[in-house]
Amino acid sequence: MKIVEKKEKSFLRRELTSKINLKKILKNKNEKKILYLSLILIISVFLSTIIWGQINLSLDSSFPSFRGISQKNYHPQNDTLRFFIFIIIAILPFLTFFLNFYKQDILKIKEIINIKLDNFNNKKYRSYHIKQISLLILLFTIINFLILDFENLGGPIDIFHEGAWLTPSNNFLYSNGFWTNSFVERGLFGNFYPVLIWKLLDIQTIGSTRFMELILLLSNKLFLIILAAQITININYEKYEKILFFLILSCLFIGLIDYHDRSHFVKRSVLFLFFLNIVFLSLYNGKISFFFKIVTGFFSATSFFWFIDIGIYINILIILLLTFFIIRKDFKNSFLIFLGVFLSWIFFYSFLSLEEFQQFFVNTSAISSTIESVGGFKYPDPFFSGDTRATKALIFFVIGGIFVINSIFLKKTSFSNNFKIFLIILFLVSLISFKYALGYSDSGHIQVASAPIILILYIGGLYYFFNFCRFVKGKKKFNEFLSHYKSYFLFVGIIFLIMYFNLFAIDNLLKFKNRVSNLIFYKDEFFLKPHFSDYKGLVKYYKKIDQENNCIQIFTDEAAIPYLMRKKSCTKYYMMVTASPKKIQEDFIVSLKTAKPKIILYKSELYEWTNPPASKRLHLVNKFLNENYEFHSKFKKWTFIKLK
Repeated sequence: MKIVEKKEKSFLRRELTSKINLKKILKNKNEKKILYLSLILIISVFLSTIIWGQINLSLDSSFPSFRGISQKNYHPQNDTLRFFIFIIIAILPFLTFFLNFYKQDILKIKEIINIKLDNFNNKKYRSYHIKQISLLILLFTIINFLILDFENLGGPIDIFHEGAWLTPSNNFLYSNGFWTNSFVERGLFGNFYPVLIWKLLDIQTIGSTRFMELILLLSNKLFLIILAAQITININYEKYEKILFFLILSCLFIGLIDYHDRSHFVKRSVLFLFFLNIVFLSLYNGKISFFFKIVTGFFSATSFFWFIDIGIYINILIILLLTFFIIRKDFKNSFLIFLGVFLSWIFFYSFLSLEEFQQFFVNTSAISSTIESVGGFKYPDPFFSGDTRATKALIFFVIGGIFVINSIFLKKTSFSNNFKIFLIILFLVSLISFKYALGYSDSGHIQVASAPIILILYIGGLYYFFNFCRFVKGKKKFNEFLSHYKSYFLFVGIIFLIMYFNLFAIDNLLKFKNRVSNLIFYKDEFFLKPHFSDYKGLVKYYKKIDQENNCIQIFTDEAAIPYLMRKKSCTKYYMMVTASPKKIQEDFIVSLKTAKPKIILYKSELYEWTNPPASKRLHLVNKFLNENYEFHSKFKKWTFIKLK
């Protein structure tokens, strides 16, 4: 018996030793794979950086550049090509070796395309009161908005950018025309949203427009909270893990919005975030999702009438979604999305007059085909330019791409199938929408264009942090730890939320009406600081010398002047930078011949947004003005010309 027991013990020891050795071998192999993949990634990014400067498209005469780098003959599509090649070279080798190293643990591309989508009531992904908690966070966010110091959010007017929506909205009040009376370079909502608040409040002020912008930023926060809730529900975590994950993620998300104009998600982002939430809901199986698929398609026309660039991004994604369902041979869902697309265009066609609808297409086609040449800000070279924001943005895409690859291909993840598909969509969104920074590559545009990829980084960073906590403590122990100290976490969470949402200033809630009223009813002169006296004097002088005309025409970058004058612009063209392309200049001249404005504000020595000025950029229009107009007068830093 003793001999048998000794043999059994010896066998068990050998078995245990072999298992331990096997674990060590597997661990060592996995560490080597991670090391190899890391080296491959570093080499790929290095190659991408070297190749970046070698990519140079020859400048086509049909793509003249009008600002900043025009002297360098830099093709406006060059940065777009550089960006996508950079991302492909940086990520593709990693993807290839990743699929090779983990053959047994990954899903094939065909399996991902045909992946089974979950229902709304999938028990594996329980909400664990996330919906109720999200309502609480939404409430806190709204309260935080109501206690803002609205009176101190009325900074000086941006005479160029704010003119892009103040002047066309002012034109509409005098003419009831959208594209027929203004060159719409942003979109129906983008250029005319002040009309909504002016009509609603029956007052035309800059302050009311600023208040509406704040409401749009609040809407961004609300949509991001809802998106964070959807993401959290689609992660297979235990109760307290899920709750903590949602609280942190929602706070990270809404931290991307700032009411003092330093946001990653700006007013144009509202429809974009709404669309992402609807797309997520449309991925579920079930009768309710049919409605969301139709709504997804309805964004086709809606987005174009929001902001033109947002419309382009959203329509590309709708096409990709349709392609996804068609490849899956899911023709029912494809039809529902297509039905939504069809209904959206029919709706807007019936809403607008035939002339306005035709002008919409002419205007949108013109701005879409020329906006690249109008931009002209070269994207800084990664690493070597010294521009850290530009380089970080590119690295964000590489890191985000690695997280997406791991999340969608690995079989063993905590993500639902729906979330995997949504993550692909979100990454594609981030790539497409970065085009916004590749046309205007300054710090502000790069920040806004980086917003979608930052969402992915927040999700990935938080997910791996929780996985690390699970690894250290064990899955069950980590959740038990959170459960055991739930009262402590609840207390700390409440204090954090009070401080995060600035609820100590809750007494401001009683002053909300007065504070908002003060902002809305501020006289426009209040926003003319620091050049209050200069522009106030200009408006008075211009009105005095041009009393006979019911319209005014400017040839400077001070696009808000027609609004400040409370007169419509004599032509569609009130923003000189978007009138730079040859075709638009030719139409500008035709409009001037028709309107025949007697006096034109020709030059400003106080403000120039672009270099060179309009007289050099719009050389055809300038030639026409020199031939048909002569010097009228000069008031301080402004020069006026009159019809000969």
